[in-house]
Amino acid sequence: MMAIVSEGSYADSFTDVNRLSEWMLAYNKNRNSTTTDLIKSGNYHGYIINIVDGALGGNTNRCFPKNSQDGQYIKIVSKFLENNPDKLHYSANSLIFATLQEAFPCKK
Repeated sequence: MMAIVSEGSYADSFTDVNRLSEWMLAYNKNRNSTTTDLIKSGNYHGYIINIVDGALGGNTNRCFPKNSQDGQYIKIVSKFLENNPDKLHYSANSLIFATLQEAFPCKK
């Protein structure tokens, strides 16, 4: 899966996976509810769902389930980030996209 993920620099995408991981941590501890944590939590949720919306709305053939919810996408990305700290230097958008493609492969 990681073969299709770009190791592009920060300038190649809006954010990198280090920042995405920071947002994930805030998302996971949202109960703290400091203003900074809530902003990072919202960034995390919004960034992932924006990638999903772009994939589903574009002229691309994606096999994401029609009845899936945003929480499912967030859990899949969170699990990948937690289990792969060695991938934090990748471009966030390509990592999210590749992770979700692996989670929802097209049936042949």
